[in-house]
Amino acid sequence: MILAHKKNTILSALNLLEDFANRKANGLLKVSANGIAWFIHLNEGKIFYANFSIDPLDRLELHMCQLFKLRHQAINKDVFAKLRQQTSSLSLDDYYPSYDYQTLYSLVCTEQLSASDGAAIVREITKEAIRGFLLLSDFSYDFIADQRQFPILWSTNFFSLSKECQSEITDWQALDSKIYSPYQRPFLLENNEFQNKYDYLQNFLVGVDFSHLALLLNRPAIRVAQSLEPLITAGIVGLRSPEHPYTKLPQKQNLLVNQGIRI
Repeated sequence: MILAHKKNTILSALNLLEDFANRKANGLLKVSANGIAWFIHLNEGKIFYANFSIDPLDRLELHMCQLFKLRHQAINKDVFAKLRQQTSSLSLDDYYPSYDYQTLYSLVCTEQLSASDGAAIVREITKEAIRGFLLLSDFSYDFIADQRQFPILWSTNFFSLSKECQSEITDWQALDSKIYSPYQRPFLLENNEFQNKYDYLQNFLVGVDFSHLALLLNRPAIRVAQSLEPLITAGIVGLRSPEHPYTKLPQKQNLLVNQGIRI
């Protein structure tokens, strides 16, 4: 039987997740803020998958494309086109676990993806979701308890994951104030005195955000941002705002010390 619990809360996101981890909860924690929903799947209090409602299949396809690119393999994009058509009217909580996770698991089962590669993708998507989740300060949530067993590709305890994500958030906080979101889109400014010297940047500053650049360059998004920070400060590289609806996601400035997030 599935039980639903709904509550408006002034708890920090960290405290909320810590509570369910300590309870060794099984099921889906759905957190909503500013029209965006986060979906965190728990098994015995451990997180085995998390994602958010903006372009979940695009995120999965990006990670798979990058993996296949590194392996010099082609990816069948028709699979994702068909999935988008089939899931266009669905929410990630219409299935347990969510349809994007089930898609990934089916690719492992059909040997289109190894179990270790599937686990690596789950981990990276989960970390991206939790980094944004930890910045929330005003939200509502539902918890849907579910004891059904589903094969788990990867899982981690809440405490180690939150520590790792908070460390990365701290790194984002330390960047130039112009850099406030991993979904900002860096570009080479024209008519600067160093333009010819940095023409090579046009090869990868092609209108995508830091998160996409991270996959293209096979580096964490924070490292890409740190590499470009001096050029942004010097006025050689500019920044476009995140595309809608990524503008609705929490920004690094939302992280307050009094939220109780700790390393």
